[in-house]
Amino acid sequence: MEENTHKVPLPKEYIGHPIFPDIEVIMDVYDFLSYNSFGFMPNGLPGEWVNYETYIFSSLKGTIESIKMLLESAHINDAFAVLRKYFDEIMIAVFYVVYCQDQIKVNRDKLLYTVQKLKDWRDGKAKSPKYDAIINYLKRSKSFSDLIGKFIFEKDKGFGKIRSYLDDNMHINRYILMLNNDNELHNVRRVNLLNRFNNYLNAIFSFHFASVIFTTPQYLTATYYRDCLEFGETPEEGSQNWVASIVQEAFNKFIKPMPSIAEFLKKNTFLEIK
Repeated sequence: MEENTHKVPLPKEYIGHPIFPDIEVIMDVYDFLSYNSFGFMPNGLPGEWVNYETYIFSSLKGTIESIKMLLESAHINDAFAVLRKYFDEIMIAVFYVVYCQDQIKVNRDKLLYTVQKLKDWRDGKAKSPKYDAIINYLKRSKSFSDLIGKFIFEKDKGFGKIRSYLDDNMHINRYILMLNNDNELHNVRRVNLLNRFNNYLNAIFSFHFASVIFTTPQYLTATYYRDCLEFGETPEEGSQNWVASIVQEAFNKFIKPMPSIAEFLKKNTFLEIK
């Protein structure tokens, strides 16, 4: 975090809060995903050389960077509002990946099948579905229900509770939420608010990261195998399943604290995640 220049000094617990190194890891993950996904054909859009997910990941990195700047400036209410946007972004991203994979399975007899719903959204001809519709679809999806079932998406608990609090911040449903944006006000709640923010950010990112591991694990592979082939060298046996170091670091930090989910992912991917 940059040097504090506020009129009201921020406490050391705020400046040195673990959320700031966590944010750096999250940005590094999205940066890697943006770079690495570029080399893979997009699901549902055959014949296109540019993977639309490349730019979803880079956009997500930008959203997290915006959150970082707002928190560094102690504009906490704005940061919560952007976190609400990030929540929407990752749910939309997961929906289109799962929907495309489901449609391709249903239409497996059709060579190079184009998923029209994705194409229309990508081309600006249709809006993305609403949050509730996304949750309902993901819970019904035979390919994804096992994973989402390990997270709590209920109206009044788990991610539902997180979303409700983020909605309150987005719409300023209480006066005190607006005060949380004033970095010149002495606010004894700042560190506690940052604790809450860290918990919510980690939960949302963990769901997205777990979803990527489960649905598109190829994006997380280390570049070593492809680099060897590109330079005419023989890669080590099994190295096509290795993960990038940033992937393992993020898995250790965000997924391993949830043992049942960590074991489920390791059992359901070809990736060699420790």
